[in-house]
Amino acid sequence: MLQADGLPVGADGKGRACWMAYGYVLASQQSDVIALHDCDIVNFQRELLARLCYPVVNPNIDFDFCKGFYARVTERMHGRVTRLLVTPLLRSLMRIVGARGFLRYLDSFRYPLAGEFSMKASLAGATRIPADWGLEVGMLAEIYRNCSSHRVCQAELCETYEHKHQELSADDNTKGLSKMGVDNAKNLFRTMAAEGIELTKGVLDTLLARYVREAEDTVDRAPRW
Repeated sequence: MLQADGLPVGADGKGRACWMAYGYVLASQQSDVIALHDCDIVNFQRELLARLCYPVVNPNIDFDFCKGFYARVTERMHGRVTRLLVTPLLRSLMRIVGARGFLRYLDSFRYPLAGEFSMKASLAGATRIPADWGLEVGMLAEIYRNCSSHRVCQAELCETYEHKHQELSADDNTKGLSKMGVDNAKNLFRTMAAEGIELTKGVLDTLLARYVREAEDTVDRAPRW
């Protein structure tokens, strides 16, 4: 219906769903704080939502944005995109182009791809939401652009966390973890370019070699599942 009325809503993805939900909440003008968390959390408890919102809703703390994190250590390798792509990629980039502010900012988050965060509605109104599956990195990039780092915090939401796991889809980068990895990498490189970091072919070739080494070290340091 929106497209028929001349309002493009982007491709299917988590980001588009969040963009529509944020628009509805902002238009209602009934909320000072907006919280987002995944809807497939198997062991969800109300305490998770309370911990996520508390730093933003408490006027004595005065944060504008809170990013949730949690442990993903079980008998299996969970959090694969964070462990095997985002963390070694960020560490590799900092070795090659230097510890730029945006890269250090992303690397400071305990779990950058956690789907749980809360923010002041006024901040949400000035935040562009990526329409694809790179929502988390794209959202953190927007917060970096629009908000002082002193107004950003992290909160441990729960002791254990379990939700639906995506297929790897190694042969199809239009779905599953492959799609998630591609979209997050695109959002990362797009923001770096906007920050004035030049990504030449030489830099990317060096990055690939360094990333492979960093990812191998990450696996070697990981517990044996």
